[in-house]
Amino acid sequence: MSNEKKHYSLRTSATIALVLVGVICAISYAVTVNKRQPADTQTEKEWAGKLENAFLAFDGVRAARVEGSTSLIDFAVDKTPAVQKETALKAAHTAGAVRQQLRLDAKVTVLVSVQGKPRYQLIYAEPQGVLDEKILEVAADTNAPKPAARTAP
Repeated sequence: MSNEKKHYSLRTSATIALVLVGVICAISYAVTVNKRQPADTQTEKEWAGKLENAFLAFDGVRAARVEGSTSLIDFAVDKTPAVQKETALKAAHTAGAVRQQLRLDAKVTVLVSVQGKPRYQLIYAEPQGVLDEKILEVAADTNAPKPAARTAP
């Protein structure tokens, strides 16, 4: 065995360098340029309006408001806890999926109230599901904020 070093031709060295540069550029493109950015504030507001309209279509909902990751749903008449939970789950799943598609934090809070009095709170995240839920006690003197952004006709 000899200790001679193998020398590549200039053409072979240039080809190897070009392939390596191509691989580095492809990886760089995949990591930076191809990554979607979160939605801007205007897009988030547009989708909030669409969510409010969707929530108003739920049976018995008189008002709905979406503020960031929090959705407020107000019923005109008292509903059973099961109906409140079902409505909150539908709203949370819908809002969480929209926020996930917009590349926003997919963790949402849904507050269900009856005539402005809070009754049920749900914290939900995509894709984990329900993180926390609370049945809220109704006090006679509660001055809860009433959803005012959109009301049912």
